[in-house]
Amino acid sequence: GIQMEDCTAEVLRSLGAGGLAALFVAAWFGIWHAIRRRRPCADDSPEKLPKDIRFEVVDNTKFVLMACIVLYHLLVFFPFEEDVLGVKEFAVLMFFFISGLWSHTPLNTSKRTFLFQVGAPLAFWCMLWQPFFMLFLMQPAWLPPSPGAAWQVVKDTWAALLVPGFGHHWFLLCLIALRLLAQLLLPLKPGARLLVAIALSVLSGHYFGQGSKAALDAAFAVLPTYIAGQLFPLSEVLWKVPWTPRRCFAGLVVLLGTFGLQTVDVAGSFVESLPGYGSFSREMCSGVDDLFAFLRPICRQVLEVSRGLLLLLVVMPRTSVGYSVHFGRRSIAPYLLHVPIIMILKKIVVNAGVFDVLVEASPESAPAKYARWTAAMAISLGLNVALSSRPVWVVVSPFFQPTWLERFVQSPQNDPKEERENSPQASVPADQPAQGVDWRPDLEQATLSSVGV
Repeated sequence: GIQMEDCTAEVLRSLGAGGLAALFVAAWFGIWHAIRRRRPCADDSPEKLPKDIRFEVVDNTKFVLMACIVLYHLLVFFPFEEDVLGVKEFAVLMFFFISGLWSHTPLNTSKRTFLFQVGAPLAFWCMLWQPFFMLFLMQPAWLPPSPGAAWQVVKDTWAALLVPGFGHHWFLLCLIALRLLAQLLLPLKPGARLLVAIALSVLSGHYFGQGSKAALDAAFAVLPTYIAGQLFPLSEVLWKVPWTPRRCFAGLVVLLGTFGLQTVDVAGSFVESLPGYGSFSREMCSGVDDLFAFLRPICRQVLEVSRGLLLLLVVMPRTSVGYSVHFGRRSIAPYLLHVPIIMILKKIVVNAGVFDVLVEASPESAPAKYARWTAAMAISLGLNVALSSRPVWVVVSPFFQPTWLERFVQSPQNDPKEERENSPQASVPADQPAQGVDWRPDLEQATLSSVGV
């Protein structure tokens, strides 16, 4: 009887997730129709929307999302707090959505950029950077114990280039898989494309095995979010909905309120039961439970993208705040580097005998929890800024933005130099997309500067 009651509760939770997702989708469709009927504040056209607004609002958002990812790994490796707010799923799913904004063009028109700004950084990371960190900085000792052990580490990191058994570079592999899947769906009409993406996610995205983090698993799981990014009319929304401090404050209150609700036990356990981009973490208790379980990941994606759009369109300023735009454009550097750096910091703390002291001296009072959260957020923000800084970028850009490789590739028809000079992107910096009325730049330009976990 108790088992039957638990199974009924799981089914009802899945149905509740489906209802919540439908409510969010209906709300966004209503908002979209209201925006389309809205007159712009100025008698202008989308073509004349200042290009910096389009770039900077996204770059500011990427900076915040990257800080959330760093915060999550700080919570994992150090004795701060558990990720009760779900910042990881929020940031990762929103990064997939942003990457979708850059993937509306056919792959054959941007395959060179796709190779150099997705494939090459992935290869350099797995073949050079990750073996270095694993051999000399992330082992219990500062040096490998033996040549055989060192060679085994190198082989494992090289094998992770295709099968990410460990390492956070799975996101880059997932982007490659998503780009190929999106290319297959590109001939379909927008509505059909999104429906097929949902069907593929339901049928394939969450059943590759318990706890799996394979790139193909995650790619199928988040395909609806990625396709939604392809279809989102960012330029028109920015044109018709200007940023104001009042809207920013109201949006920030709503956004923080949704995260604050997750600290309540009922809401927190409900959101925690919604997988975002991985396999289900529990066994299905019945056929009915299995039948409706697909509603949970769909609800999580709708929930996190709704939060992300609130952040992108309402909260984030559309001009540079200090150097936030530059930090956001270089987010691939903190993404790839922050986990090794955090593990090195933990190694130093452990060797100094401070780690156990921090664990034992962590009171459970509310002020102490707020203090730990504040410390974790401050450290994550500082680490994000440091790893996105220009000195670090100068060192890593030949590997994470290897534009120098283009000299080794010849265009089959035109000279590469002439092709670049005559292309719409000729006057655009290497880490920015070309302009256009329908501003959804190429995926690869976004990948370089908007990559996440």
